[in-house]
Amino acid sequence: MAHYDAKYSCGHEARIELFGKTEKRESHLAWLATQKCPECRSKERDERLATENAKNADWREQHHVAEIMPDLDGTPKQIKWANDLRDGVINRTSHDLRERFQPRMLSIIAERTSAAWWIENRGEAFDALAHVMFDRLVAEKKAGMSNELD
Repeated sequence: MAHYDAKYSCGHEARIELFGKTEKRESHLAWLATQKCPECRSKERDERLATENAKNADWREQHHVAEIMPDLDGTPKQIKWANDLRDGVINRTSHDLRERFQPRMLSIIAERTSAAWWIENRGEAFDALAHVMFDRLVAEKKAGMSNELD
């Protein structure tokens, strides 16, 4: 274990602790020099999400997204992260689903109020929720309650 002063491509520096063989530590430091610092990466991610949300503002307003999405349960840090993840799924819903399925998907998204669920399913949440939606549609079709799959 050793402490190093890491220099990032964004110009920021940080004192970090690295483990392992010297060669591996030096390789990691060289790699860090090609990356932005965690703070800049986080800021960049937040800006990217804000831009995406702004692009979808009309769609979000039309579907009353702000009104139907409940507050998430969890710690403040979990809630912030989970809201970002949920917003990404909502944005994907506006692009990837046919118009007639979007309100149904939004109601399924609204059912997930645990910040932990969004964090544990990051990267897979859209697919998992779409699967739930289509399972429900198939069950309704079999029960003769829906013609949405026609």
